Amino acid sequence: MKENNIQNQIVEYINLIGGCATKVQSGSILKQYTNKFGQTHMCRINLADEGTSDVMGCLRGRFIVVEVKRDQEELDRWERQWQNYIRGKICKSYQRSIEQHEYQRRVRKAGGLTFAVCSVDMFEKDLIELDLVK
Repeated sequence: MKENNIQNQIVEYINLIGGCATKVQSGSILKQYTNKFGQTHMCRINLADEGTSDVMGCLRGRFIVVEVKRDQEELDRWERQWQNYIRGKICKSYQRSIEQHEYQRRVRKAGGLTFAVCSVDMFEKDLIELDLVK
């Protein structure tokens, strides 16, 4: 299943069980503008901070973020890259994974809850373990 479909399902599930959630539009866009001297420039506008999780919301009074991967293999690779990074094995291809883990670390430090899942069922099991859903 595509990551986008899983993200949509998770947002729908959170909203269905009484929470409030939305997908985060990440990436960037290019915008052309003209300065006061008549010069035209291109400007990159980031839609979200690097590493921002795919889904943000609130459930039972707790801020939650969810990083979604398309399957278990990708989720395992994401976790391995982080483990390699914290062991000092740095690889340029890990950059996005590192940013995502760092974002989740900041959310946890601020008192929020973080999840990394590849299905709604996996997400629901995590919520049940935390007693956030029956």
